[in-house]
Amino acid sequence: MLLLMTILTGIIYPLFITAVGQIVFSDKANGSLYTEDGKVRGSFLLGQNFTDSIYFHSRPSVINYNPMPSGASNLGLTSNLLREQFNERKGNFLLINLLDSAKEVPCEILFASASGVDPHISNKLPIFKFRE
Repeated sequence: MLLLMTILTGIIYPLFITAVGQIVFSDKANGSLYTEDGKVRGSFLLGQNFTDSIYFHSRPSVINYNPMPSGASNLGLTSNLLREQFNERKGNFLLINLLDSAKEVPCEILFASASGVDPHISNKLPIFKFRE
């Protein structure tokens, strides 16, 4: 029974699921890759560090956009380091976009995602303010 279940759940089932993923959902199963001129340029699901001002600003990343050690900083709302990062990111965003300091900034621009590589920024404007 152990040998049968090992073959069934350890070999046949994973191969079957992989085949279904490749045949039915090949784009998603391969990481939703973005290609340009036949070359892979990135993924639609992973944030990237854009340093040139001509690009859209990516969501901050604690792990420098490296998907291998995916993770968050785990800083809480009482953390002084988080407050400093928040203020620095907000100041940079307002400066780069030539906005007045009273403007509201989406939370996704100010806080890194839990995975550290999430590129999504909502079209809503969730606002966060630290309590003094």
